[in-house]
Amino acid sequence: MSKPKEEINTSTYIKDIHLLYEIIGLFSNTDDLKLLLKDMLTSSELRMFKRRWYIANLLYDELDIRTIAHISNSSTSTVIKIKQILFEGKGGLKKAIEKARLESRNEKKSQTKGYSSTYMKKWFK
Repeated sequence: MSKPKEEINTSTYIKDIHLLYEIIGLFSNTDDLKLLLKDMLTSSELRMFKRRWYIANLLYDELDIRTIAHISNSSTSTVIKIKQILFEGKGGLKKAIEKARLESRNEKKSQTKGYSSTYMKKWFK
């Protein structure tokens, strides 16, 4: 599929996209959300989506750009782009990281085996 050059601006499209955002917000099961993302994004898009999240978290931890580029196997221009989004964007990425960190702290308080979530327990079995 070629990249769209313009946003579709019909009322049906806008309603559908708004519904998509609402549906994503309603997912309580991480595995279901992962399946949606795997269906909607190409493997390359999904890989970049995950890498951007990883880079944003490293930036939030105040690592320097070159170190992040090396750790994430990305270019410094990619890291700089994510840094601009994180600190000068609409605020969604920063809010998501802050929510994730709060959730992680809350789960650490209740952890029993040193894992921060039920999902992460699966990683180490």
